[in-house]
Amino acid sequence: MFERLIKRLRGVDEGPPREWLFDPLYTVEQLGTISNWPIISVLPFAAPGAESSIRMLPGPGMGIILANLLRRNLLLTRQVSVVELGDLMRTAPEGATADWDFDSLSHGECDVLIHGAIYPHNTTEGVLELRVLRPEQPPVAPLRLKFPYDRVSELGAFAAKRLAALLSLRITPEITAIWRQGQPQDWPSLCRAAACVERNDMLKLVELVDTEQAHADAITVACGSDSIEVEHQSLLMAARRDKVNPNLLRSLFFKTWKSNGEFEPEAMKLLVQSLRFGPGDGKSQMCLPHVIPKIPANIPFVLAHSHCGYRLLRTNAFALHNFSLYLMQYSPEDSRIPALFIEAMELDPAAPGPCLAAIEYLNSRGRTAEALRFAQLLVQLCTPPMHPRTLYWFGENPVNKRAMETGEFDPLKHALSKVAECKALLDQD
Repeated sequence: MFERLIKRLRGVDEGPPREWLFDPLYTVEQLGTISNWPIISVLPFAAPGAESSIRMLPGPGMGIILANLLRRNLLLTRQVSVVELGDLMRTAPEGATADWDFDSLSHGECDVLIHGAIYPHNTTEGVLELRVLRPEQPPVAPLRLKFPYDRVSELGAFAAKRLAALLSLRITPEITAIWRQGQPQDWPSLCRAAACVERNDMLKLVELVDTEQAHADAITVACGSDSIEVEHQSLLMAARRDKVNPNLLRSLFFKTWKSNGEFEPEAMKLLVQSLRFGPGDGKSQMCLPHVIPKIPANIPFVLAHSHCGYRLLRTNAFALHNFSLYLMQYSPEDSRIPALFIEAMELDPAAPGPCLAAIEYLNSRGRTAEALRFAQLLVQLCTPPMHPRTLYWFGENPVNKRAMETGEFDPLKHALSKVAECKALLDQD
């Protein structure tokens, strides 16, 4: 470190620090292949007929946990991308159940939809029923998997293996071994974890770990979903017990990332690990460019990972917006940029991000009159009462969120300043 400092003082430029050089897991060409992988959506399972007995199913919490487990195991095949209900922005209804008609996914949000139900068969066995639906194909008969409660540790691998065969995925002994890790070992503990999920009492999960160390894998499974707010402590515990779970590693990244513009090697390491085990995780692909140092040698990977996230999260306006921003910055002559703005606004009409990006891009191209129209639209979006999605966009960045909370940033004032900026440029012409 001191040698570098002395050389800089002498006017010798050695370039960026060595640790800034990104060590890629995949080539740009491999990321292009991954971006075309089939997308599977796994919805929370229904849990009808819930009973108070610990041997029975404690309501929808169990359906959420087992969907988490199945998402994990399918992602670990390294042949597909897997998304959850919240990623299907355009069409996912509130409280979707196993009877949800696949026609509602005709927009192409995913290639395969998996949902089903879990219910008791008797006092010693349960049944997991899975339905696999694809667009423009007739439904196939549901898979009915009967399992003994005392062998619940085998359920996740068994279900994933049956689905993999149906989806023509190649399963190796390595994948089978990974499926055995991080699995719930004990049915009563799994039921208690499911009850915590149902009550949204995630702090109680930590207490369960303290008292049930031997069966803490059941609690680990409960943490693997973006739809559940989990404390940092719980995520750390879960990631230590299931070191190969891409969903847990990505969730831990969101708790770790400061988004302050500085190099964050620990945050980057979490996403790299997530993609090492599950390259089809679209959110990890989308977020990795945020923490890769922006030096020339890294830019091809910044663009390739961002493009991969955009392709694997077809209805995620943030992924689309991020990709357009990286193109603007590092490949401004790319002919796709204007179309990406329009696509983002059609996808999420309340989103301010695409408007802001369009204003910057059009002004830089001397198309100020067009930029002014986007600025005026931005004012409409930011005029109170703002749409919840507009507020969510501004608050998604931790720095912006803190500035809004302290009153340092006012979205409407910011939008009006963009209108004034465009008008000033027009007056100069």
